[in-house]
Amino acid sequence: MKSVIIGTAGHIDHGKTSLIKALNGFEGDSLKEEQERQITINLSFSNLKLKDKNISFIDVPGHKDLVKTMVSGAFGFSVCLFVVDINEGLKEQSLEHLEILKILDIKNIILVLSKCDLCENIEQKSVEILEELKNLDYPILKVFHTSIKNNQGIEELKNYLYTIENKENDEELIFHYYIDRVFSLKGIGTVVTGSLNEGSITLNEKIICLDTQKELIVKNIQNHDTNLEQIKACNRVALSLNCDYKELKKGYLLSKKGYFKAFKECDALVKAKNLQNSKMIFCVGSRQIECKINILKKLENDEFFVHFSFDKNVFLSFDEAF
Repeated sequence: MKSVIIGTAGHIDHGKTSLIKALNGFEGDSLKEEQERQITINLSFSNLKLKDKNISFIDVPGHKDLVKTMVSGAFGFSVCLFVVDINEGLKEQSLEHLEILKILDIKNIILVLSKCDLCENIEQKSVEILEELKNLDYPILKVFHTSIKNNQGIEELKNYLYTIENKENDEELIFHYYIDRVFSLKGIGTVVTGSLNEGSITLNEKIICLDTQKELIVKNIQNHDTNLEQIKACNRVALSLNCDYKELKKGYLLSKKGYFKAFKECDALVKAKNLQNSKMIFCVGSRQIECKINILKKLENDEFFVHFSFDKNVFLSFDEAF
């Protein structure tokens, strides 16, 4: 079955979680605090099967204080549903999320204009939002006008999502899997979940946790509650592993032995405005680690050649987004 991972982005209360519910019936805000505050706090994961395609959804929070959570989810996106309340237009977190998508090189962005049932001048508002995005140099793949009150645009959006294809070479790359959740289930044992963006994994295959250097065996593979013998890139994946769940953490990287080396320093080309020598949080996959950044040379077009020093070992590949 073909598959694709699609995430949400956008300002708080612009309708990201409601859009996912309209598409597949999944109620993302399951925590008591989320329901009481009526905001998304954690990442939520669901899916939609259309004909011969399985679409995995990652819904992210839009609150400004939860941007690091949004980043950890966005690393798994192949495509993004960028949700904007047509009545409010682009807001602070709309622009911040767009900048994150740009940094992570997520180019397949679908603009979903929400709450259209409340808008008196849809055409004018749409033109204004699209013009602003054009001026900010954010290319949009497709635009949909939606409303969860009357299901406007929902079926059209579903049909379009069915046509989206992944990059052909993702499955041929080395298995590269960041853990975003780890827990223990009675009768099953240790389970981890994550977005598989590169490579494939097979039942009973040996892998390694790079952070602990411990070899592991894949006891079971699941994709949205379906047991599988093998799974390839562009899927949400749960793995049952032969270790204690306390040995693993969010942000740990699973891969094949012999492909990645640990290091605590690296040089990189960074594009940023007003960059200074400082301490910061370095985000890659679901991993977030403290680092020091030293500017080696300022280049043109807001580009810098920099040196990173990390508190702990990291495992990076060439041209990996961070």
